[in-house]
Amino acid sequence: MPQFVLTPKAPLSLEDAGTYQVTISGLDTDARDTAVVTVYEPTTTTITATEPNPSVPLQPVLVRVTVSSGAGTPAGQVQIQGADADCSLTLEDGSGSCTVVFTSAGSSRLLTAVYPGSGWHAPSTGTAVHEVGAVPRLTWTSE
Repeated sequence: MPQFVLTPKAPLSLEDAGTYQVTISGLDTDARDTAVVTVYEPTTTTITATEPNPSVPLQPVLVRVTVSSGAGTPAGQVQIQGADADCSLTLEDGSGSCTVVFTSAGSSRLLTAVYPGSGWHAPSTGTAVHEVGAVPRLTWTSE
C-alpha cells in the first residue's frame, strides 16, 4: 500500500482560517499532487427574539438575529425562512432584524435563520419556534 505525506502537516486547525496550498507526495512513488484548501472560522447563528410571541395571523412579527464568531464580527445577509412571508436582513455589528408574517392561526412554526457565510466566516443556521394564536373574536353589543 502506498504511503503519502501531506504538506503542510495535517491536521489544519479551525483556528487557522485561510487558504492553503497543500501538496500530497508519495513516500514510495513519484506521485505528487497539489490542491487548494480553504479553512473557515465557525460561526453561530441565533434567533434571539420573535416579537410579539405569540402573534396572530397577518400581524407583523419582528425577528432578531445575531451571528457570532471567535474571529471578528461576521457581515453579510441572513435569510429568515419558515413564515408565510419570509424576509432577509443585513448584519450590522453581527446582528439585525426583519419582519415576517404568518397567515395560519393556531400553530407552532419553526423559523430558520440562514447565514450563507462571508469572508472567512463559515455558513451556519439557527432556529426558533414561534407561536401563532387564533384570530381574536370581536363582539358588538348595542345599547
